[in-house]
Amino acid sequence: MSHHEIPELKSDNGQVKPPDPEVLLKAERRRFSAEYKRRILQEADAVSKSIDGRGVGAQAWGLYSRIREVDRILRAKPLARRFIYEVHPELSFAAWNSGVSLAQAKKSTEGMNIRTGLVDDYFGREARNAVRHRHPTHPLANDDINDAFAALWTAERIYSGGAGVIPDPPHVDSVGIEMGMWY
Repeated sequence: MSHHEIPELKSDNGQVKPPDPEVLLKAERRRFSAEYKRRILQEADAVSKSIDGRGVGAQAWGLYSRIREVDRILRAKPLARRFIYEVHPELSFAAWNSGVSLAQAKKSTEGMNIRTGLVDDYFGREARNAVRHRHPTHPLANDDINDAFAALWTAERIYSGGAGVIPDPPHVDSVGIEMGMWY
């Protein structure tokens, strides 16, 4: 197996198993007015600022429903805990960069070039170019593609047993879910 192939899941008799449809994330789109969304974000922002002085960014708030969905799956399907890991691209890029954090912002020219170089050196420029070709720049920016490759790089390390995690060992919450950031 090459370093970037993803193994198929196989049953005990060697047959390829389709993924469990109950574990896959399925978008459940709800329609809320822009005013309602703005008001809810302002309320969340105020609560966050009252706790630690920092607000909730629109991007973080946008991830909230996905985080809730993953948490629901992890609570309902304990087996899913073996396959779902939290990854932070910047931790992955730091580990990928010989353990040195990247001081350059990922959207800056220098930061983009460093991250793209890591991706291209490992996966090949053709892989990144193929993704870019299939997905238009809007809504998928180049730094999003690099982040996805960083998550893939980490997934390979998790699979092979070479990934790191913060904290090590991960904390375990009240229902038995490990709380760690993998890289």
